[in-house]
Amino acid sequence: MSIVDTRPARKKRSRHTMWLVTVPLLIAVVVAFAVVYQSVWTTQKMLVVKAPPLALTPIATSVEPVGGGGTGGGIDAAWLQNTSSATGISVRALEGYGKAQLLITAEAPGCKLGWNTLAGIGWIETGHGTTRGSVLLPDGRTSKLILGPALDGTKGTRAIKATDADTMATGDPDWDHAAGPMQFIGGTWARWGKDGNRDGLIDRNNIDDAAYSAAHYLCAGGRDLSTAEGWSKAVHSYNHSNKYVLAVNKRANLYAMGAS
Repeated sequence: MSIVDTRPARKKRSRHTMWLVTVPLLIAVVVAFAVVYQSVWTTQKMLVVKAPPLALTPIATSVEPVGGGGTGGGIDAAWLQNTSSATGISVRALEGYGKAQLLITAEAPGCKLGWNTLAGIGWIETGHGTTRGSVLLPDGRTSKLILGPALDGTKGTRAIKATDADTMATGDPDWDHAAGPMQFIGGTWARWGKDGNRDGLIDRNNIDDAAYSAAHYLCAGGRDLSTAEGWSKAVHSYNHSNKYVLAVNKRANLYAMGAS
């Protein structure tokens, strides 16, 4: 006995029908990817502040700072005391920022960097050399070694192997660390480190050297920090974060208002 299949014949889906389904799906995927990419690109785009902080200038007794540390090297002692009281920045930290501004102004007058921008960075990085129980000593050095986390590629850090010089500076034989009151990493310090107090040493744990080196770094490439774009690019180069740029801007403006 033969069995007859009474089920209706299955219709074959035509290529035309398949394209009608596939093409819109592909378009939707591409559009979604474009939206995500645009969102990421917009997030990563450098923020330009509306206006740079006012570039304040300390009252100087001489452009060239006196070596060996000590309050007032190149800057009026009364200005240091009054500005310290108004801003909450220690006299020794303020001296380092002020001397750095005087020196960079003499060397690169077109940069127009104010001590308060350096102070804004110094506050965010290490509280002017006071994080981890440290204080600034009379010679400008931190009383304790201030290290950032190991740059081993974890927790959002870059992986940077320690050089012999890095190991001598941080004690870590494997990975580099940001160090000192302005938190320079080893490779950046090797390129930009300067002798800010003219004592013959280039020490990133010394506020005079670190602030002066930061001034050179910020003013690199002929930047004009009196413009919103120039200031933003300078601070963004120090830390590639829009939140960081905003935080430094806010702090530098607070110092400007307090000291004016």
